[in-house]
Amino acid sequence: MSSGGIQLSPAETNGTGALLSADKSSKIEKWLDAFPPSPLDFEEAYTEREATLAHYHDWHDMHQHDALHILHKLDAYERRYRALGFTYHTVPHALRHSPTLQGCRAIGPGVLHRLGGVFEPATPQSEQPFFLAWRTCASLAAKVIAEAREFLDAADIPALEAVHRRCGYLLRVAERELKAIRGAMRAVRDMVEEVAGRIDPAAHPAADLSQAFGVEGGLFRRWIWTFPEVQGKAPLASRVEFEAIAQDMITKGVMEGRWWSGKYGTSGE
Repeated sequence: MSSGGIQLSPAETNGTGALLSADKSSKIEKWLDAFPPSPLDFEEAYTEREATLAHYHDWHDMHQHDALHILHKLDAYERRYRALGFTYHTVPHALRHSPTLQGCRAIGPGVLHRLGGVFEPATPQSEQPFFLAWRTCASLAAKVIAEAREFLDAADIPALEAVHRRCGYLLRVAERELKAIRGAMRAVRDMVEEVAGRIDPAAHPAADLSQAFGVEGGLFRRWIWTFPEVQGKAPLASRVEFEAIAQDMITKGVMEGRWWSGKYGTSGE
């Protein structure tokens, strides 16, 4: 295009013949100047860029964030587990242990046995098979957090790359464990709903868990005794603790907690 006998370059127009501002024209010229002089000098599309220290430090921050997110998911599953356990313990003892009862729908003995193992265990939570995937998942997340923090200010790129790859692998394994936990919790939820469906306010009312020395109230407190926050205390203190938890559940429901993120997310155990 020409204006007053002066030939304008393509960078000085907007493609419609209108003039560009000097600022925009300058930016376009700089952008064009940055291109290699020959098409042969362009890199292949799949050429991998070399990661810098800043890249690795950003990735390590992301790894820590992802690991903490996994621990918070475990907190959410723990709360759901306790809410389901509370519902289970409100079912009268006979209704949750008898496959067939007059006036009640029959439930397979396998379902009742499985729920008994999950919500009437005789060992602390830290030793229960049901929580094996939880412990594995939390341990993997803790390793990621510990390694990412250890190399927070490192400047050795080969070492940072190794940590980056290792953390990525650990997080993928932890996510698989989390997926298994999600599936197990759905199965437990379905079974609890099936058993709780036997409750009939007229014929089979819900159990009174406030009675500490009753059958259901006693089993309810024995279940709470397996919780980590109770197990970590001396016998007398633990008795006070699990009774306090029992009363809170009965009157307020299951509150939020940092059962997993509080233990594994800060200390990197």
